[in-house]
Amino acid sequence: MSKLTSLKLGGRAIAELVLTDENDVFLLPDLVKKFGVEVKAIGRGTNILCRDSKQLLPFVLLRSNFNTVPFILKNNESEQGDNIAFVKVSASCKLPVLLSFFARNNLSGLEGLAGVPGNVGGAVAMNAGSYGDEIAKCLHSVMIFSFERGLEVLEKADFECSYRSFKIKQNINKQFFMILNAVFKMNISDKNSITAKMQECLLKKHQTQPVKANSAGCLFKNPVLNSAGKLLDEAGFRGKELGGMAFSELHANFLINKGEGTSEQAFELIGLAKDEIKKRYNIELETEVKIFP
Repeated sequence: MSKLTSLKLGGRAIAELVLTDENDVFLLPDLVKKFGVEVKAIGRGTNILCRDSKQLLPFVLLRSNFNTVPFILKNNESEQGDNIAFVKVSASCKLPVLLSFFARNNLSGLEGLAGVPGNVGGAVAMNAGSYGDEIAKCLHSVMIFSFERGLEVLEKADFECSYRSFKIKQNINKQFFMILNAVFKMNISDKNSITAKMQECLLKKHQTQPVKANSAGCLFKNPVLNSAGKLLDEAGFRGKELGGMAFSELHANFLINKGEGTSEQAFELIGLAKDEIKKRYNIELETEVKIFP
């Protein structure tokens, strides 16, 4: 897992299954049954904190690797109008690739996500957001696979998105499901203004976030009417180190691996931060990064 995650942490999972075609999903039930452990979908691993372990970690990884090129749906496949366009893209497409496609094709709506790493699937699954934009703003439909219902296209009315959350209204969320592709409804706008806003967001990220460090993005979700980064800063966690792990000097809500960090150190720092924020402000911080296992 240390080779598959941006934090460079984690022991060995039991297996990794890579889908090279959408039809591969129909092979999954029998394969997964043989392993008899939990299945976890993974994209680029940019939002994951995985535990180190000398024993095999009790899960099987699942990721897709197909149809990564976004394309604009034609009139007979969508409700395309004069000022909007529908773009279909696979979950395995890198989010920066999709955003570049939007800019080249004069498509506006998600400029604030410029500079956010990871794959489209992961961005949808956590409703990624940045600088006032979030995936839900333009998400039109998604195709998922679940063991209970197979392949299924979910329209806007079938799911709900909130802060860093994507939930299917029909109650299968406690069961495994995997996002395979998504359709975005975009506004047609001026290319120069789209590019300018993306460049502005990128510059701001480079100035205020450790974009080149080994991190998993924002560590904690922002509490209601508060900024996790501001609270951590006030509590003295900016730059705080433990072994090879540290809270970033640039942004207190980014946990970084300085090179020789361990998950044990990471979890200890997280515990110290949560305890201190609870003590000072009576606020329970909730991690935004996904904990494996």
